[in-house]
Amino acid sequence: MLKMLKNNVILILNQDDYYITEKYNGLDELEFSISVNDAYYSQITEEASIIESQRYIIKAIDANTTNATVKCQIDLDDLKSNLYIGYTNYSDTCHNTIYNVLPSGWTVIDLSQSTIRHTVTADAATPLDIINACLDIYGVTVRYDNQSKTVTILDPSKNQPASAFLTAELNLTELNYKGKSSDFATRLYAYGQDDLSFAEINDGKPYVDNNTYSNRIISVYWKDERYTDAESLLADATKKLEGLAIPQRSYSCNVLDLAKTNPDMYGYQNFSLHNVVTLIDIEKNVRVNHSVVEYRRYPYYPEKNIVTLSTVAPKLQNTVKSLQSEIEDPSSDFRTGLQISIDRATGKITGVNGGHVVIGTSADGTPNEILIMDTADKSTAINVIRINAAGIGFSTSGYNGPFRTAWTIDGHFNADYITGGVINGTLIRAGIIQSNDGRVYINLDTGDARFETSGGESMFDAAKDEILEEIADEYETKSDSDAQFAEIRKYIRFEGGNIILGSSGNELILKIQNDKIVFLENEQEIAYWQNRKFYAVDGEFISSLRLGKFAFLPRANGNLSFKRVAD
Repeated sequence: MLKMLKNNVILILNQDDYYITEKYNGLDELEFSISVNDAYYSQITEEASIIESQRYIIKAIDANTTNATVKCQIDLDDLKSNLYIGYTNYSDTCHNTIYNVLPSGWTVIDLSQSTIRHTVTADAATPLDIINACLDIYGVTVRYDNQSKTVTILDPSKNQPASAFLTAELNLTELNYKGKSSDFATRLYAYGQDDLSFAEINDGKPYVDNNTYSNRIISVYWKDERYTDAESLLADATKKLEGLAIPQRSYSCNVLDLAKTNPDMYGYQNFSLHNVVTLIDIEKNVRVNHSVVEYRRYPYYPEKNIVTLSTVAPKLQNTVKSLQSEIEDPSSDFRTGLQISIDRATGKITGVNGGHVVIGTSADGTPNEILIMDTADKSTAINVIRINAAGIGFSTSGYNGPFRTAWTIDGHFNADYITGGVINGTLIRAGIIQSNDGRVYINLDTGDARFETSGGESMFDAAKDEILEEIADEYETKSDSDAQFAEIRKYIRFEGGNIILGSSGNELILKIQNDKIVFLENEQEIAYWQNRKFYAVDGEFISSLRLGKFAFLPRANGNLSFKRVAD
């Protein structure tokens, strides 16, 4: 139950349907509802203290004619009491930065073990402001305990997947999915103060790569003037790219917290904030490790718990400043292919055989076109470029064409083959889109499509098989849980829409159907309930038998009486 501290008096609130939202940044919240007719409702005011496992401060009260919703935040007033003007830590570790600003009585527990040094500056900041800045700058998070007065530094990126997993077949009651890849990148160019680079300690490369999700090269640029050390810049660039190199996926899940409802059987399913859990999404055919970035828990009703999972940690301040596509990366495969085409065209145009330039005339001798040909006579020329008021045409079949490549004055451009870097347009019409090797084929007119791997297998089938294989592997690693499930299925089975209780082959079993409950002995019905009546082949009553207000009762002498037992 919740306790409220008001004027140094502790009041016990009769509320058990409250929840605590554990936030990624440590700024936890508590929320509960209370009837306006409750005896203690008049005592509930803003800035009053609510005590659960920690102390919270009431920050908002939303009331109507019957109920009030009370919203609280973890009490960190101790960390707001001091104000630092013109603060700087002069390149120090996260542990030292936080430790040096904590008020008397507070301590730091550093579980991140990070030795990276950064400079943190602020015009004016409280200790809590400085801690919040550290979360972004050092790539860590914290947990607060205002009872023991500790700040625990954590690095969630170091967490390994736990044994817990979430799936609709076991513990998911609701699943909401959000995904985006607008910030997706596989290569990060990073620079610090005065264009500091880590190329000298990174094999001459001013960038880091991460091809966990894709082999494509998609580059982004990031610069932060706070970095003066190449090693720190390299470490943080690597960590930052880990979040960019996979699509940002988040799930809001209603979870049946089996570890708390049945710890003996499902203790392995225990997890908490910052843990890495495996989510198996059967509908999307994916199995991905996600971090718990928010955890709403109901201490008295764990079946109502809600977790928020994400592939990337929530961002606080820093973001990648500019995004560039792979076509802007000079080392990408696309740019390499494009450059080959450019070089080939350049070689042809700048070759020794420039051809002949001839001014064409109309019947009256008026100049009306420019001809560039492989011979001086248009009647014998094979390769011809015609430029006139109608446009520009290119022919490899003589002066009269056909002009398979042409750019006409009305804005139309026709070509058998186009090599380009970026094509911008309002509308692109096409019949067939096909890869060079024919493995990817899309007919936009008919809707037919083909996507094949290099081995000739459908990409979708290959992806499906891979995902299903991963799911199978995952379940194989859960041998203990499988054994538990198998043990349960020995005695509880679902067959033909019925629930069967009793091990297979047992002489006596119970079958629960839609309209009746049946007892079977050696597969024969011996008794059943149906339509509010009980039917049995044989019956034996050890003590007495009551029928409404009357009963058969045994006498001490062994005889049987039938008499009224109730009015």
